[in-house]
Amino acid sequence: MTVHRLSKAIFACAIAVLASNCVSANRYVQPDAEGVASLIGRSVHNAFFDWEFFAVTTVDNRFVSALFGSSAKARLALTPESHRLVVQATFNRQFTGGGPYEAFVALSFTPQIGGVYQLGGGVRDNLVDVWVEDRFTGVRVTEVFSAPYQTQPKAPVYTPIYLPPAS
Repeated sequence: MTVHRLSKAIFACAIAVLASNCVSANRYVQPDAEGVASLIGRSVHNAFFDWEFFAVTTVDNRFVSALFGSSAKARLALTPESHRLVVQATFNRQFTGGGPYEAFVALSFTPQIGGVYQLGGGVRDNLVDVWVEDRFTGVRVTEVFSAPYQTQPKAPVYTPIYLPPAS
């Protein structure tokens, strides 16, 4: 296969992946900029192996796409009505901490027009706590919602094996 053919094949695969993400029927579509509120995830880095991420994965049972960049930094536009959110919390505690860990926490939230909110959260015992707070004042605007965490599933590791041609 020539380099030109290989580059065309890679380009076609990339377009297919991008297109499959864009046409998902159950994807959250952000409303227009007027009359909405903003919600931002949270990313905390205490050390190289000590971190926490809080990101919205669904809004009203529709998947939030985070194709480019971190979903914990993504800004979501929300209409001023009651929403059911699911937040994925992932965290790690030092190199020997046994993680990373994750939890999916469901919560209800009703934003105000023009409000700018941020996810808040923390880990205690065997639970992850999540809430929504005003981004500028830090005041909580929801109750605290909790869910147990577990070790995050590991991605499969593939090891290439060279088999010499039969002689």
